[in-house]
Amino acid sequence: MELEIRSISLDEAIAIRHQFLKPHLPPDETLSPGDLDPEGVHLGAFLEGTFVGAMSAGPEQCPLLEVVRGSWRLRGFAVYPQHRAKGIGTRLLEEIIASASASSRNLLWGTPRLRIVDLYRRFGFETIGEPFEIEPSGLHQTVVRRF
Repeated sequence: MELEIRSISLDEAIAIRHQFLKPHLPPDETLSPGDLDPEGVHLGAFLEGTFVGAMSAGPEQCPLLEVVRGSWRLRGFAVYPQHRAKGIGTRLLEEIIASASASSRNLLWGTPRLRIVDLYRRFGFETIGEPFEIEPSGLHQTVVRRF
């Protein structure tokens, strides 16, 4: 199994984000503030050359913390259902962490669905605050990782 992680366009990131994370919204409403920031990144996972997942990160302060310079918010973490549980999400998260570290970021944070918080914990993220509902996606939890 040859898995390649590489930069993708914002349009590619939005397409998978819309399809699997926010199908109830028009694609242009899945944009986040960090998506258009030149410091942001959009990574895609390609299995044997086929696009199978994506994750984005960009500058944004965590509202549950005092201002932290160099904060990056994780967004749009999605892997096609037939390719889940194969380590693809793990590789995407590893690459985003490496990119944040290389860019001298001080904090990575996100609000993943509660069911995948354990993946983040394996990479040194801590949960803060209480779980919260985002309709119609379900329960989410804020996670942070300091560098």
